[in-house]
Amino acid sequence: MKRVFANARFGLRTRDSLRLSEVIPFWFAVSSPLIGLALGVFGAWLVAWLTS
Repeated sequence: MKRVFANARFGLRTRDSLRLSEVIPFWFAVSSPLIGLALGVFGAWLVAWLTS
């Protein structure tokens, strides 16, 4: 009963928690565009620096 109260205090329930099989695709979906954007900005800066 104490575990239910501790989870209810933060508004979480055990069945509402995310499973690892749901977190991994979400992490890739969020991080891949950010990594691509960072590499694109770095590449553009590098080309501008090398050609100047």
